[in-house]
Amino acid sequence: KIQAGVKQKSRRRNLLLILGSVLVTILLFFGGRWLVDYFYYNPAAGNQLVEKDSYIFNRQLLNDLTEPNLDLKSYQISQSGPAAYDISEIYRRPLQDSGTVTRNYQIEKGRLINPTVSPFDSRDLDGFFEALFSRSSESSGDAEAARQNLRENLKGLPQSTYLTVNVTFDKDLSFTELEDWKTYSAPQAEARWYAIRTLPLAKSGSIVTYPPVGISAFQRGRAVLSTKENKQLAEKYPLLLENNLTSQQSSWSEEKKLTTRLHSTFSYLLDQSDFWNLYDSAKGLSTPTVTQSQLQEMSDYLAKNGVKFYGVTLELSVQELMGLLDQNDGLDLVTVTGVNVFPLSGQHGQLPDVSHLLKE
Repeated sequence: KIQAGVKQKSRRRNLLLILGSVLVTILLFFGGRWLVDYFYYNPAAGNQLVEKDSYIFNRQLLNDLTEPNLDLKSYQISQSGPAAYDISEIYRRPLQDSGTVTRNYQIEKGRLINPTVSPFDSRDLDGFFEALFSRSSESSGDAEAARQNLRENLKGLPQSTYLTVNVTFDKDLSFTELEDWKTYSAPQAEARWYAIRTLPLAKSGSIVTYPPVGISAFQRGRAVLSTKENKQLAEKYPLLLENNLTSQQSSWSEEKKLTTRLHSTFSYLLDQSDFWNLYDSAKGLSTPTVTQSQLQEMSDYLAKNGVKFYGVTLELSVQELMGLLDQNDGLDLVTVTGVNVFPLSGQHGQLPDVSHLLKE
């Protein structure tokens, strides 16, 4: 009887082990992907501010700081496996109806894997790199010679041509001074991006690898994302989201709105450790133009020295650019980064080659 009882208990235990193994296998088969996804970064997930695709939200904020001339037109995030995602971003240049820049890459288990990235055109930041560290007007007449050369090149263009131009100044300006300059020197131009002083001018011979950083003149070129109402975060990051603007904030000056949005963008991005870990895992492959540590140092500099502007990206006509060059009011460097020739009646087939403009 004792042996029979032992055998019966053993059979029950074995049966329970078999049933448990089957149950675990079923759970792993159907829930393993969810379990893996839970422990790794999911770019399609939401966060405290957006319902979904928080990665794209963060990317757009970073683009506001680092990309003067590209607007996000569309994007796609698709899951290709457990904790694996394919991401495609398509960007458009503001003065071009055709011609896009595409970024395609993968995120797998919280890391960027085999990115095949079409890089942004470094020409978009031409002039800002140089002016961030030194000023041409302080060392030689090269800046004036370059402006004169640009005048000559502009003469062959139709007056209907519109240009994207990076302008840097012979001294740093406050926002009020910048707006006054634009009012009197380029009243018809549209400001797209402001280059912000984030470190002091470099000493002669020193090597600094910091990239130019600025803020878009308006919250432009963003893919539409569904945002959440979060009063606590709206107070922590004021003006980060357009739909969180209070009646009091609406009455603020444009300078206060811009600088508040800038500080909120810095603060929010610095808190996104999972986002930055993606790029830390892909060093040498697909790093952004600015790192988290650099962003922190820039934020500290701004907190100590305030917000000053050393340049601006403008959209304007050939005629207005010629007038701007003739005035030479506080200019240092003027660099053309985009040309869009609108053919007028009778000009078809005889539009000028503008490639030399972008090389000068």
